[in-house]
Amino acid sequence: PPLLMASLRFLVAGGILMLVLRVMGTPWPDRRQWLGALAVGVLLLMGGNGTVCLVAHAVPSGVVALMIACTTMAMVGVGWATGGQRPTARLAFGIVLGLVGVGVLVWRPGAPLAYPWWGIAALLFACVSWACGSVLSRRLPAAAQIPSPWMATGAQMVGRGNADRGDDPWRVD
Repeated sequence: PPLLMASLRFLVAGGILMLVLRVMGTPWPDRRQWLGALAVGVLLLMGGNGTVCLVAHAVPSGVVALMIACTTMAMVGVGWATGGQRPTARLAFGIVLGLVGVGVLVWRPGAPLAYPWWGIAALLFACVSWACGSVLSRRLPAAAQIPSPWMATGAQMVGRGNADRGDDPWRVD
């Protein structure tokens, strides 16, 4: 199942990364840092990447890649909604232009929607989840931030890998 394979990939890659860093002298994350890494890992890798793994069975990969372009809009929106900087007109124009470009590439005149609505909705959810994880990773309290960005990445990967036990609720046969 897609989620099981994604979990195994993250557990192995994150574990190897963390072991190599530990051998090189980087300290292990403490309990608070592990909790922060778990929250960020679940949002980025389970909500974002995991959802894409599930949807890829029902939506062509080209469309998936194009829909993920909405992540930029979600990053700006989530950042602003959580007290970040208001987007400038220039940034908003660039995002709209990019989304119009995605629409032009995906849209087929006269053709009915060839992709399941739930797949497109799930891809938008993946974009928002990735944006929330990215914003959270920057806004964690200093005590919860892992000083080494490489160790933080490994901890997020291991945390995400442990968050899924291989259940595949959206499996498409």
